[in-house]
Amino acid sequence: MWIIVMLAFSMTLTGCKEVNYSQSNGGVSISSTTVAVPNDEQNEDAKIRQIAWDSLSDRQKDSVQGNWKTAKVERPKGSSIWYGIAMDKQSTPMPDQVILVTFNTLQDQLLGPLVIYIDAESEQRIGVGIRE
Repeated sequence: MWIIVMLAFSMTLTGCKEVNYSQSNGGVSISSTTVAVPNDEQNEDAKIRQIAWDSLSDRQKDSVQGNWKTAKVERPKGSSIWYGIAMDKQSTPMPDQVILVTFNTLQDQLLGPLVIYIDAESEQRIGVGIRE
């Protein structure tokens, strides 16, 4: 198991090659394209996912469906993002920029997904989306 994890991690760091085969003038030409290593935004998203994941209770983690490392990360604009949030601390001022991390759960059809609100500046959890 450890070997598989290390192999997957090394592929992430080194990138992959995509080989394209095409025929031209009766011959076959082979070209390869290197897939880029994850950029800064992807690394930032992974960091934010980890912060959100670490903020969940064991019960919430057990309900997450699929790989939590692929949870949706959004950086919405505007004041409408505050609709439907349960703040962890009611005295916390509303930050200027918020990041939402959405985890799909086993109860999505009944309650909706689990959405964690993260302050973009402090990178701290500030609340959770209200589930029905």
